[in-house]
Amino acid sequence: MRIFKVLVKLQEHDILRDLSLNDISQYARLVGHLKNDILLPQPLDQTDPSVPPEVLSSSVAGFLSDALEIDEEYIQDSWDILKFYIWDCQMVALTGEDYDAFRKFGWSRGIGT
Repeated sequence: MRIFKVLVKLQEHDILRDLSLNDISQYARLVGHLKNDILLPQPLDQTDPSVPPEVLSSSVAGFLSDALEIDEEYIQDSWDILKFYIWDCQMVALTGEDYDAFRKFGWSRGIGT
């Protein structure tokens, strides 16, 4: 039932309503491989690896913005909506498109697979 709530929240967002299922799947794959990068800058006393942090670092937000073609100003909105759903997803293999995204947009930010 949680995915239904996520989809409703995405539909209510003026920009994120245009995300396709493929976009959301790629978002989940990328975040699955970025969990350590997402947790690293968080204060240690406020970090629980089983719970997604409230805010993404600027490097991760910038990477997701470029890789998913979402304006960076909406990445936090997407994170607020998707974080609990995606954080619980199992890590799955990256696609060729995902590897290209890391090469093009991640390496320059110190983000890699």
